[in-house]
Amino acid sequence: MADEKDAATAAAAEASPAAEAPAAEAPAADAGLAPVIVIKKVIDDGHGGAHGGAWKIALADMMTAMMAFFSVDVAARRVQCRPA
Repeated sequence: MADEKDAATAAAAEASPAAEAPAAEAPAADAGLAPVIVIKKVIDDGHGGAHGGAWKIALADMMTAMMAFFSVDVAARRVQCRPA
């Protein structure tokens, strides 16, 4: 019975280093490789035109139209107020 325990212990001892050897070699094989670095570039399309220049053009057109309307209105009132 002692011979069976010794044989089982010897078989386990031989199996253990063989099982641990690939695990020990795996980090050594990966240690030579550089880590993979992935750079993701995000292309932003903006805010959908909310901060563009189109609103400035529209505002300038509206201000010009309002100024022209009030200028014509003031001129028309002055003409009508004069006695004949």
